[in-house]
Order: sequence, then structure tokens, then C-alpha cells
Amino acid sequence: MQRTIYRILKRAIDILASGFGLLLLAPFFGLIAILIKRDSPGPVFFWCTRAGRYGKPFRMLKFRTMYEQPSSYLGPPITCHADERITPIGRWLRDSKINELPQLWNVLIGDMSLVGPRPEDIHVVEHWPADAKDEILSIRPGITSPASILYHDEEHRIRSDNVMGEYLRQILPDKMRLDRLYVRNQSLTADLDIIFWTLAIFIPILAKAKIPENLLFFGPLSRLVHRYLNWFVLDLIVSLFAFTLVGLIFQSQLPDFWGLRQLFILAIIMALTFSGINFLLGFNRIVWRYATANDGINLLAATSLLSLVVLIFNHLQGMYRWFAFPALPSQLILIMCMLAQIGLLTSRYRLRLLSSISSRWLKWRRYSTGIGEKVVIVGLGGSFHTVVQLLRSEAFRYVFQTIGVVDDNATSEIGMWVEECLVLGRTSDLPDLIEKHDIGILFVADENIPDEVKQMICGLRHTHSDLRIAIASQILQRLEQQMIQASRRLPDQLIWSPDSTFYLTLHDPLTELPNQYLFCKELQHALAFSSRYHTTLAILLIRLNTTLPREICLTKAETSSLMKQAAHRLMTLKRKSDTLACLGENEFGLILENLLSPKNVIQIARRIKQTLAEPVIVNNHCIQLSAEISLCSNFESAEQMELPNQLLDWILKHRKPLSFTQEGVYELG
Repeated sequence: MQRTIYRILKRAIDILASGFGLLLLAPFFGLIAILIKRDSPGPVFFWCTRAGRYGKPFRMLKFRTMYEQPSSYLGPPITCHADERITPIGRWLRDSKINELPQLWNVLIGDMSLVGPRPEDIHVVEHWPADAKDEILSIRPGITSPASILYHDEEHRIRSDNVMGEYLRQILPDKMRLDRLYVRNQSLTADLDIIFWTLAIFIPILAKAKIPENLLFFGPLSRLVHRYLNWFVLDLIVSLFAFTLVGLIFQSQLPDFWGLRQLFILAIIMALTFSGINFLLGFNRIVWRYATANDGINLLAATSLLSLVVLIFNHLQGMYRWFAFPALPSQLILIMCMLAQIGLLTSRYRLRLLSSISSRWLKWRRYSTGIGEKVVIVGLGGSFHTVVQLLRSEAFRYVFQTIGVVDDNATSEIGMWVEECLVLGRTSDLPDLIEKHDIGILFVADENIPDEVKQMICGLRHTHSDLRIAIASQILQRLEQQMIQASRRLPDQLIWSPDSTFYLTLHDPLTELPNQYLFCKELQHALAFSSRYHTTLAILLIRLNTTLPREICLTKAETSSLMKQAAHRLMTLKRKSDTLACLGENEFGLILENLLSPKNVIQIARRIKQTLAEPVIVNNHCIQLSAEISLCSNFESAEQMELPNQLLDWILKHRKPLSFTQEGVYELG
């Protein structure tokens, strides 16, 4: 329903905005047409074929920016700033993005939208991955998008000697990633934020600034609406309902001045006050779908304090008559504030309440229709809590029905509810309960039961052949054995990792650092970031050498311990934004991003040299380490490498060794 409403509203805004924009910009279009005609012979507009929604080709309208000659149609479909096919006025139109404005016509007729993935050339789309093509082309292309905002200076980033190669390798993959993110996170407020950022990049200061990606999909307007305006409207509705309801019920007790109109104004003031308190205390930043009971208690405490302030002010108004209206009865103020508090809590926990009601309804329906294997738990001690949580888990919730629990030591609790389980009786009642409820499984949670009870339970299997008995301790013991076996094969900290297989494929098993493949993938991201934002990037390659006395020969385990200690020392030196990887048996790679100056590389290399030079103790052996450090900082031709192994080979080939003088200053070798 939300998606349907969004699509309807988006299309309505597209029609209104494009129609009004074409009428308003018509005189300006006339002026641009005159400039284009005076600049070079040829038509004013240019029609190009692009891939539209579901891959359907359409003709996109632009102002002509190239010379009207055969060579203009023979070159690559992607242009750079130095392209000789572009006319002087065309270069200005492209830099200012005015050449895109005629696409308002495509928006009006339904080929495009104001916001959406930028339409690509059909020949480029043919080489997209199938999943990306299906996702990006599932909606109408747009005049602007998050990718077009981040790459508004795209033509300035591409060199003229390899236009298509650089575009396909460096720019297109990131644009596709951003387009897919937009398709997954599109909303009306996000579209308005994207339009805002599109207009903002025409301001020179903002055009040079780095706009974080998260602000493109959840920008100022989205934050204002979702974190402030929505809650204010909800608080206003709750306050109006509470105050109006009290006013109607206790109308006879209201003083002459106070009517529904005055109560309405008071409700607005209270809603503003509630919203202001929630903003100051940060309640608007809580995701109430996952809020804890402590969050609700804090909200209740804040609103109670505010209600107390209102009561005190109302009492003082009755005593001193500061304003020209009588005070309300204190009990009415108290009832209004209590109703408002209940409404505020209910509105914030509404999804949790609805989910709870729905689950209870489904649970009751499941019991009433007799779906699922019926279970009785034996024993309130031992693993009772674990058994209850297991039976309520997502995997078993609709497979089993927990009828209740029996326990010989819970005579006073019979008929009571323990953790939402009904205490049905004693273990001696099991034969009757099995017959009455058609029990299929007895789940023994506590094995500390008398031997005669155990024999009785075993005897039940002879009289009820379809009855099954589950022992909680045996299940937990089997799980423990599996965990112990897993711990022998994996590092301890990976036992609980849900992605342990994926983790192991990308990390060195000894040092647990990223391996060569992940190092190269991170380097590709770093190169793209450096190219986009023009930041400084460098790589330090560190090879370890050990100095050992002749009588000492390290075992394999001792060598492994040595590498682990060296990796730990290097981890303490790197920044959070840097990537440290293990590239071989005794070699590490360190990617340094966002460097302020080349001097930072020298400082980091000096610290690495000094830290690794400290003696290492392995099995009472004092071992001296030394490091050969190389630098790689020029990546112009490395950006053309697509495969990780090619990129690593290029780095190892083009590194320059660092040496240091007696003064401890590193110099390029």
C-alpha cells in the first residue's frame, strides 16, 4: 500500500512539476536556443536513445552541445571535459547541467521521472550484470539521482585517452551501486532531499564539499519529517483526543471560560511542549519498534514531570490570577495528562502492541484448530527456561504446542502461569493429561526427579506407542559436543560467527588479518574514493626479517607465535580507516587513506620500524625483528587493473624501498 501511494504521489508531482517547469522556463529555453544557433550550425535539440523502464528504449531530449558533423557521432558515447566535439556554449551548458533541462518533456510524457537512476546508453546497459539490470530498470529513470550528485563532475574525472575504459572500470560500478541503493530506499522525502542536493551542488562551496552517502538517502528533509514532524503530528492527535474527551465528559465541571476551542488551543500547546521535551531528551531518535522497557520508563518519567509542572502552574494561576482566565480543576488536569501519557506510550509502542496481539491471536487460533505437536514439559527446574525459549523460537513456534508443565514440587502453583506456561499438576497426572490433550511429546526439563517417576515416564511409552520423550540435558550435551568439535577447527572467536565460512575465505588463518584478495578489494575501493574526492593514498609493504643466534632454530609453532605478535604490534599502529593485511608468510601490506601530506607516510613508517625493532620473547628466546619497508604511492596505471592478482603484482613491481639514515629519517631508495 505504501509503495502504491508513493508511486501515485511521485507521478503526480512529476506531472505538475514538469508541466509548470516547462511553462516557466519557456522564455529561458528561447534564449538558450538563440545562443546555440549563434555558436554553431545545427539543430537546437538533440535526441539520444536511452534504456528506460524495464529496458524499453526511449528518446531522451537535450540541448545540443556538440558540433553537428559526422565525427561527433563516431566517437564514444561518454565524453570528457577536453572532448573536441563539444562546442564552446555546449561546454558551459554541460558544466551548468542546463543541457539536461529539456528532459522535463520526457518527465511529462512518462518516459522519465524527476528523481531516479540516470538513463544509460543501450549498449552500456547490455553489459550490466543481470541482477543489477533488473533492479535498476525496475523504475523510471530520472533527471537527477544520488549517483549524478556525487559524480556531477564526471567529465572532469575522465581522461581523453581512455574515456570508455575509465568510465566502465572506475565510475560505472559505483554509480550502479548507488542506483541500486536508491531503488531499495526510495521515498517521497528522499526524492525531495535529492532534489535539494541537486540544487545545492550549483553553489561553488557545496560543489567542492564531500556529501556523505547516507545524507543522500536520508537527508535534512527526511530527518525533519521522520524524526520531528511525524512525532509532533502524532503527539498533537493524542493530546487533542485526550483533552477533547475529558472536555466532553466533564463539560459541566469546566469554568465558564473553558470550552472545546480553548481546550483545543491548550492541547496544541501541550503537544508542542511534549515534542520539545522529547527532542531535548533524545526520545525522537529512538527506534520505538525495538525500544526497551527502560525507554518507556524514561518517557513516562519525563511526561510525568511535565504534568507536575502543569499542575503546579494551574494551581498558582488559581491563586494569583496571572492571566485573564480561570484555572482548571486539578483533577481534570491530572486526568488529561494521564490520558495523554497513555496515548504517548501507546503511539510509540503501537507496533509492539499490534505484534503481540497478532501473535496471541494466531496462538489461540493454532490451539483452537489443533495444529502442531502437543508438548508437556516435565519439571520447573533445571533447563525449564531454556526449553521454553526453544519451543517459542521462530523454528519451533508453529511446529509444537506447549500445553503446560507438570512438577511435583509446585503444588501451590497448580493452575498458575509460569513464563506463560500453565502448571497443569503433578507428574502423577501425566497419564490423564496424555489422554485428555493427546500429548505427543514429553519434554523433560529437570532430570532431578525420583527414579520411580522416571520409570513411570518410561512405562508410558508402552501404553502410548506414539509418545516421544525428549531429554533437555541430552540435547544441550549434544550441542556442547558440536561446539567443542567446532572449536578444534576454528579460532575461538569465530565459533559464534554466523559468517565463519565467508570470514575464513577472506582472512589469513594465522594472523586473522585480511588476506591478499580482501587487501586488493579494499585497495580498489580506496582508489575509487581517492579518485572521486582527490585524496592522497599510499601503501606500505612490510617484510619481516628475524635475527637468530646460530644455536636457535624456531619450530613451526614458534614461528607462528612470532607472526602473531608482529601482526598485533602492527594493528596497534594503524588508524581505523587504514587496512592492514597479510600478503605472505612474512610480509604485510598497509593501505593508508586520506593522508594530509607525504610526511605522514614517513612518520608512520618510522613508528613501524621502531615498534617492530623491539625484542620479541618466544619460548624464553629473545628474538630481534627488523623490517624492510617499501612504499607505493603512484597509482595512475594501477586503476586499469581489474583482477586482484594483477593489482597485487603491479604493486609489488612498482614499490620503492625505504631506507633510513643515521638520523632516523627515511629516504626513498
